[in-house]
Amino acid sequence: MSRLVPLLANVPVPVRNRWRLLRLAGLDTSDAGVAQGVRFWNSNVTLASGSYINRGVTFEGSGRITIESHVALGPEVLILTSTHDIGPSEWRAGEGVPRFESVTIGTGSWIGAR
Repeated sequence: MSRLVPLLANVPVPVRNRWRLLRLAGLDTSDAGVAQGVRFWNSNVTLASGSYINRGVTFEGSGRITIESHVALGPEVLILTSTHDIGPSEWRAGEGVPRFESVTIGTGSWIGAR
């Protein structure tokens, strides 16, 4: 079921009801406003009640992403959970061995565009 989540970004469903479609596809959400064009790489995301996710937001979600209640995310916010260790001064990008961290955005937060 979670493979359906990335496919639903542009299905024309009203913002107030999109969470229902996402929930059927395996996303943990209820009563969150989700605009058209929001991208979920997988279903490792929780959207709490009363939150609003604007157009073009991307949830990478290799690690758990939790959006608590009454959070507003502006257009084109990018939330990443994968990272890697920083290497020595000769090569800061390091070895590129990925690791995953969780992200929680607390109740009442607002993250503006981009």
